[in-house]
Amino acid sequence: MRCMMRGNYGQTVCGKTYSPSEVETVIQITFGTTMPPSRENELLLMLVPLYVVMLSTLLLFSCGAAKSAQEITLKVPDHFAGVVKISPCDRNAGPPPIAVDTQGMGSTSECPQGGRQVSLIVVRADQTYRISPEHVKIRRTGDGLPVSIEASLPVR
Repeated sequence: MRCMMRGNYGQTVCGKTYSPSEVETVIQITFGTTMPPSRENELLLMLVPLYVVMLSTLLLFSCGAAKSAQEITLKVPDHFAGVVKISPCDRNAGPPPIAVDTQGMGSTSECPQGGRQVSLIVVRADQTYRISPEHVKIRRTGDGLPVSIEASLPVR
């Protein structure tokens, strides 16, 4: 490594005594070559847009990778209002839509994975509406297996 410093008269730096006429810029040169400080700044400024684009792309991909809520369709009796309780992961359940009885019970072969939300599509008489994931409760065992899916259906 070669050392160059701005020195004062009579001051010895890196084994050299400087006179008032000798003024040098502080540059440490390692591995043979380096760019002057102004070129380094120019290079960094040129790379800033690239960093912004890369960061933006990463954020867009991470948002796009988020899984959407799983949709489960329910067919409820015409005048049903109250809490529906769906038993998930039932191998013997019929095909969709899930038939909910007058007590609000039903079963499905759908098995929502841990961390995935569920939205319910409710079909009642000639009406179809959605219950958002914030209003759907998924009860799970300690190891994350779903035990029941519950939601409250209003009077319509």
